[in-house]
Amino acid sequence: MTGETGGDALRKRHIILVHEDAFAARYLADVLTHSGAAVTRLPACDLDAIVREAVSRQSALVVSDAAPDGAAITDTAAALGIPCVILRSARRASPGVTGACVPNAPFAGFQVVEMVNALLGPGSAAGTTPADPALHGQ
Repeated sequence: MTGETGGDALRKRHIILVHEDAFAARYLADVLTHSGAAVTRLPACDLDAIVREAVSRQSALVVSDAAPDGAAITDTAAALGIPCVILRSARRASPGVTGACVPNAPFAGFQVVEMVNALLGPGSAAGTTPADPALHGQ
């Protein structure tokens, strides 16, 4: 991980952010947005809305494991093949949550950006929206 999140690291990507802490959610949304992503913050309590939004907009998810229904959200994402970064809380043990896209708190926003970018990979369809070509002049 480089610590650099160029202005277009996540260009044309849509990210759904689910986090129980308003400060952390605002921080992550700012970092993701400054990296070129369109970010939608949704409450964890609305699993149907999260899944509907993720599928319709081909989004990636960034979900805190401490968010209400965080496990249900990540399980559903895995079942549907939705790319997901799971943020592991420092105050919770998450024994079933492992992998390259599971940063342990404390972590920096650039690490989340790099993990989302690695999940989506170059040329991934995830995150593109019909508005993007007009927005970016392509």
